[in-house]
Parts: sequence; C-alpha cells; structure tokens
Amino acid sequence: TNPKGSLSANYDIAGTLAEPRLEGALTVAGFASEIPAAGLKLHDGALSLRAADARHFVLEGSVASGKGKLSLSGEGGLGVGESMTITLKGDQFLAADIPAARVILSPDLAITRNSEGYLVSGAVAVPSADVDLAKLPGAGASSASADVVVVDAEKPEPGKPVPLTARVTVSLGDKVKIKGYGFDGTISGDLAVIERPGRTTTGSGTLNAGGTYKAYGQNLKIETGRILFAGTAIDNPGIDIRATRKIEADNVTAGLLVRGTAQVPVLTVFSEPSMEQSEALSYLVTGKPLSSLKSGEGDMLGTAARALGTAGGDLLAKSIGGRLGVDDIGVADNGALGGAAFTVGKYLSPKLYLSYGVGIFEPGEVVTLRYLFSRHWNFEAQNATTGSRAGINYRIER
Repeated sequence: TNPKGSLSANYDIAGTLAEPRLEGALTVAGFASEIPAAGLKLHDGALSLRAADARHFVLEGSVASGKGKLSLSGEGGLGVGESMTITLKGDQFLAADIPAARVILSPDLAITRNSEGYLVSGAVAVPSADVDLAKLPGAGASSASADVVVVDAEKPEPGKPVPLTARVTVSLGDKVKIKGYGFDGTISGDLAVIERPGRTTTGSGTLNAGGTYKAYGQNLKIETGRILFAGTAIDNPGIDIRATRKIEADNVTAGLLVRGTAQVPVLTVFSEPSMEQSEALSYLVTGKPLSSLKSGEGDMLGTAARALGTAGGDLLAKSIGGRLGVDDIGVADNGALGGAAFTVGKYLSPKLYLSYGVGIFEPGEVVTLRYLFSRHWNFEAQNATTGSRAGINYRIER
C-alpha cells in the first residue's frame, strides 16, 4: 500500500511488422511502499528493465527493509521455453515484523528456467527470528471439514502446473527463537530441502532445539533436542528429545524421552535414580512420590498416564490406580464417546459403581452409574457430552 517513487520508460521500436525489435529501458527510482500483513515498510527501491530486442531482457533491482537490503539481477528470453536466470541476494533483510513474528533473512538464490521447467537453488540463512506460533494469523482457526460441499461454486479452469524443482538449504542461526504449543526456546541447524514435481518434499539435516517444554503442567528443561531429517518427508522427521525436571528436595531427576517420528512419537518416562514408571511419572507431574499424593493430584497423574498412549498408558494407569485406592483406572473403548477413553471408577457399594471417563482421540466426557441387580442383570445410566442414555443389560458369561 501507499506506493511512492518515479517511473520512466524509453523504448525504440524498429524492424518490420513481422519481426519487430524493441530496444530501451524501464526505470523505477526512489520506490517505497508498505506491506501491512507482514508489518514491512520497504524503501530505497530501484528497478531497471532493459530490452535488447523483442525476445531478450536484462533485469536489475534492489529494495531495503529494516537495516537490510535485497538485490536481484537476471537476464533471459521472453518466449515460452526460453532460458532465463534470475539471482536473488540479500543481507539482514527484514522479511516480517508483526506481533507474531520478526524474521531476518539473508537469501542467496538462483531461479533458472529452461524448456523443462523452473529450478530454484541456493541457500537461505535466517540469522535471527522471534516467532510466537499462537499469535500467527489463523493459528486458532478451524478449517472446513473435508465433507463440506459448496453448492453452485464456480469451478476454476484446470491449468497445467508449472514444473518446479527446488534444492534449497535453510540455515537457522543461534538467534532463532520459537514459542508455542508448549515449546519456548531456540532452534538452529541446517536443513537441505528438495522438492520435485509429483513427489513428496524431502529434507536432509539436523535441527537442534534448546529451551523448555511444558508437559503435564510442568516446564521441563530440554537437555537434548534433535529433529532429524534423513532424506525423509519434510513433515515427518525423526525425533530425539530428552527433557527433565529436577526435584531438589528428594534429589530426584524425572524426565521424558520422545523418540520415533513426528507422526508416530514414542514417549517414555524415566528417572535418576531409576524407579518404577508410575513413581517416575508422579515425580515428573507433581514433584512428589505416589505415597504423598492427594486425590486431586492423583487425577492429574492419571491424565498424564493416559497421554503416554493407549497401550502403555493403560498399564501405567492401572499401576497408579492401585496406589491411589480407586477400583478401576485405565484406557478402554467407550461407546458413548465413540472411541478410547481414560476412565476412573469406584464401587460406592458392592452393587453400585460410578465412573468418569475422558475421550482420548475424540473430545468428550462421560459419567456412568451402574447398579447390579444380580450376576447377569444390571441397570446402567450414562450422561455424556454427546447425550444421555439408560438401559437394562443382560450379561452372558462364557
């Protein structure tokens, strides 16, 4: 918005109508503009576009943002399939300056075109950045379901995609700070990204994370944080994270190991000195041993056990339940919630049973009251976020 500057053009047309020749130049000087969405104020912009003939151009330009500058130059043919090369170089260029992100870039890229398509190659250095993921536009917005059908929507004309290949190395400096989704720290390292037409975008390299990670209500210190790319899909790197909490009073260090991949992480609780996982989880979540927990802390601990995963979480939850004095604690399928649920239950009398469940993969809660008439007959009432139901059940034992 608010573009400013001067524009001048001087071209000579020669040749014949069948084969015209265009010679001259277009010049932009003193260019300035604002990009509100990125919080940028561009200034000191200049551009020169020279045409040597009807099918060839030479381009030079630059623009400043913040304390940095971005320059581009190139030349090539104007016809379809004609070769072209454009270079883009910058130093400490302010690429974003909004409450959610302030990002400095130093790119060194080349864009080439030939009869087979486009190739982007080179490197992008990010010497410093400060990003708050929760403040990014659309961070809290929900996307439309894939089942939503838009009636009478105009269908765009299908176009042939431009073949694009990219080989770019992204280098994150030691001043790149990221905050959001429990993480608060720095990320550094080099990542080589390769994109090819019709194939999955892959990455190679290692990114190192340091700082704190909030899990189970605690700020854990990240002692080891590695995100591993080995020519694998860019959205599914390997993970090697070790985060700990020190309990000085008992001289215990409790921690969380996260291994596997981004899409299938494997979480393991550990402690120093070594102890049962249920005891280690108690120290991790509450800073106390199981024997010192109150009822409210026990509920929080059960929720943490559930988060470790359905199979492992169920075994750990049962171990915790036995120590807390409840009759039933674990992970099981729940029809009222349409999936697995973490459930805590207690017999109020030999025939009256009360339980509370929270959905694991689907949001929701359910309270169940069951009364045993006999060995085979019982009355059950459930009140869930999805609705209420009641009935008399007959059980056949085999």
